[in-house]
Amino acid sequence: MRVTGPVGDVLPCFRAADVAINPMQEGSGVNLKVLEYLATGLPTVTTPFGIRGLAVADVVQVAEIAEFPAVLAGLRDAGERTRRGAAARRAAETRFGWEAVARAREEIFEAVRRRGV
Repeated sequence: MRVTGPVGDVLPCFRAADVAINPMQEGSGVNLKVLEYLATGLPTVTTPFGIRGLAVADVVQVAEIAEFPAVLAGLRDAGERTRRGAAARRAAETRFGWEAVARAREEIFEAVRRRGV
């Protein structure tokens, strides 16, 4: 693990990382950093609180903070990290990319139109 302090551009840090961790236990709003981790194809370990509002429990590893060391030990294998990272990227594209967002909005608008609202 490397602690860098504030950085101007997080993308080089993401590219250098093997795994993203998100030990969130409090806060508000959707945790956008998880979406960034997924978009960059990083296998992600997070708490249940860390993915609130996001349907991604199937592509991230969800654990309590005390379990993080064991979960991270399971990600020592580069093949496993690659597989999980690819699944994360696919989820970001298919669930949260512009096409997915536009398709979801179209479905909402069509349902409203059918109801005559």
